[in-house]
Amino acid sequence: MKEKEFKNILKAKKADFALFYNSGMEASPNMVYFAQYYGAGALIIPKNQPSFLVVPEMEYERAKKSPIKKVYKMDKKKFFESIGAITKKRKIRTKIVAIDGNNFSLPVYKNFKKTFKVKTKDVFLDCLKLRQTKTNKEITILKKSCNYANNILKKAINNFKDFKTESEVAAFLEYEAKKLGLNLSFPPIVASGKNGSMPHYEPKN
Repeated sequence: MKEKEFKNILKAKKADFALFYNSGMEASPNMVYFAQYYGAGALIIPKNQPSFLVVPEMEYERAKKSPIKKVYKMDKKKFFESIGAITKKRKIRTKIVAIDGNNFSLPVYKNFKKTFKVKTKDVFLDCLKLRQTKTNKEITILKKSCNYANNILKKAINNFKDFKTESEVAAFLEYEAKKLGLNLSFPPIVASGKNGSMPHYEPKN
């Protein structure tokens, strides 16, 4: 998605490449956006070369199914060192690196700086702005997604007399989505009675 536009941002910021990473617990929005990959590892987007993934061996097969054509296995104990070795091998300049500052924890950033003694440019807001403007393909996907959600909600309403608790309704919504092979943006929010005033309420019994 919009890799060409993002590379123009890198050139404008004089960054040699962008580095996005997943720790494995929660997927980086930018890795999902640019690579459609949810697993642990890193996505490198050089301004003048094709993008590539660097992942643990256990995630290699999964990463190979992403649209990113080149996938490297990392040394299991040397995350950033593995990336550094690959950038060196591919002769990618490493003077200025673009990162998502919103997704870089302080310990990870310190570890990163030990390996890459470079200047960094935060592209969090640039990526956010890029993702906010939808392409025709993305609009088609959103419409399809809305149709799925609408049908699942209709099914829940039609079966409403069978539910005894908020948790049962939430479980039904989640089950129906999973049954269709869909991922949820967030856990279903089902709030009855006075609980309906809380936007981020967690369903209870």
